[in-house]
Amino acid sequence: MKDYYFIFNGINSKDMGIEIVQFPDIIKPERNIQAINVPGRSNSLYIDSNTYNSYTLSITCTLNPFFKNKQSIDKILSWLDGFGDLIISQEKEKIYSACIKNSISISNIIWLFPQFLVNFEVQPLKKSINYRNEFLEITKKSIINNIGTVESLPIITIYGVGDVTLIVNNQHFFIKNVDEYITINSEFLEVYKDNVNQNNKYNNFDFPIFQIGKNTIDFLGNVKKIEIQPNWRWI
Repeated sequence: MKDYYFIFNGINSKDMGIEIVQFPDIIKPERNIQAINVPGRSNSLYIDSNTYNSYTLSITCTLNPFFKNKQSIDKILSWLDGFGDLIISQEKEKIYSACIKNSISISNIIWLFPQFLVNFEVQPLKKSINYRNEFLEITKKSIINNIGTVESLPIITIYGVGDVTLIVNNQHFFIKNVDEYITINSEFLEVYKDNVNQNNKYNNFDFPIFQIGKNTIDFLGNVKKIEIQPNWRWI
């Protein structure tokens, strides 16, 4: 029998006495493409939003008999709840952002059935354990390589003072009156310093993204350094 397991919020299913009966297949997320029927045309017009849909990973589990007591069940039910990071044994190097939506019955676990189902609703794009905490630092014009399979939404902290311009792939992002440092979070579309909102200093409609492959990073103004959490992503 294969060594199947999952890790949710840092806890391994094996340590909770859970044995995997069946794992789902690895799924390629569905891309958001809208088909429009145009009068007078035999073929459809397709609009690609360049995004993907979340989906469900269903894991069929059973409980080791040595763990079938109320204390163990209470711990399992408390653990398998809400949102968190998910790692599955078929893709040990990748991290899913997941939440558990289905109810899990105590009676199902203990008495009625030998199996129970855990449904993880996962975000379509995964991150890498190896590059999860990667930070890049630049002090001059640089080229960085997006090693993922889709565009990256980085977190960029600029250390400097006054009005500065961040340049990513020849696209200019203007930031006013930087006071020591400021962070541009492309994933959450927010600009801040520590916990203080700084959106009023960001004079742009778009946020920086890193295309697949090579990306040029540069800046104008009184900038000491730029720290980047690239957030590489995979389908």
